[in-house]
Amino acid sequence: MYTDTLEGEPQTSTDVKETEETLPDGTVIRRRVTTTRQQQTIVKRVIMEGPEHELPTNEDEAEQILQQTDLANEDEVFSSPL
Repeated sequence: MYTDTLEGEPQTSTDVKETEETLPDGTVIRRRVTTTRQQQTIVKRVIMEGPEHELPTNEDEAEQILQQTDLANEDEVFSSPL
């Protein structure tokens, strides 16, 4: 099994809302609210090889296999001699 992660460039969008309000005493209040959002696409790609009947048929099965593989890899790291 082979996995890798692809990260896209962050996308930033800014929205500015301005409001103006006049109080009973004649005071003018101006407000400016700036909202900035940043989104980044992250894709984890998994390539599995093996007999077709052993490969996962849905995303839940694939996730279970990946979790088992991640745990096995952690065990290998902790049990490897220094």
